[in-house]
Amino acid sequence: MLAASLLVLTGCVATQENIEQNRAELKQVNRNIANLEKSITDQISSHCQQDKQDNQELAKQLAMAITEQQSSVKVNATEPEVVYIERCSIKDKKTNVHTNKLLLGSVETVFLSKEKLSVDARIDTGAVTSSIGVYNETTFERDGEDWLRFSLTKSTGAKTYEYPVYRIIRIIQQTSKEKNRRPVVKLKFMLGGKSYTAEFSLADRDHLQYQILLGREFLRDIAIVDVSSEHLLGRK
Repeated sequence: MLAASLLVLTGCVATQENIEQNRAELKQVNRNIANLEKSITDQISSHCQQDKQDNQELAKQLAMAITEQQSSVKVNATEPEVVYIERCSIKDKKTNVHTNKLLLGSVETVFLSKEKLSVDARIDTGAVTSSIGVYNETTFERDGEDWLRFSLTKSTGAKTYEYPVYRIIRIIQQTSKEKNRRPVVKLKFMLGGKSYTAEFSLADRDHLQYQILLGREFLRDIAIVDVSSEHLLGRK
């Protein structure tokens, strides 16, 4: 017995409505084919005395009828909407989305306004506060307030600078569990052509490569750091 149905495959993705319509049409075709098959089978049975050629002719007619039924089915399919998602970089090549922020390397030059000095600074987002290395630090009182006097070089006769103590902080270093109290002053400086005022703790940085460290309290909201580069703002 010949197959009673045909599964039609297409390369398109049909919508739900079209799928339901196609199913209904295929069911009708299957019913028509089944009726034709029964009719031809009955004819073959009733003419069993006929020769083989007549039976072959009837089978051929059945095959042609099935083909006509199959060709009458049109599967309506629609192309799916193409959605292309491109992963873009944070920083567009044409438009700098960071126009309000400084792009800093791991080392940048800081110009201290009052002291008229250019000093390389370590840019460190891992440090909370900024710090500056000083020498010959002494404390004195002025108008009932605590002040500090210090120099930025350890040479004999180095120029000294005076600042009021803004606050005192306690530092716990990774290499020691002891708490170190440090005075904090406010310094004005230039970075990337802009003027800033930030808090700096006074520290002994003589054993470190850079005299100034800029921590994340200053960097937050004003700068982005590329740790793989240095002096992105240029040397001055």
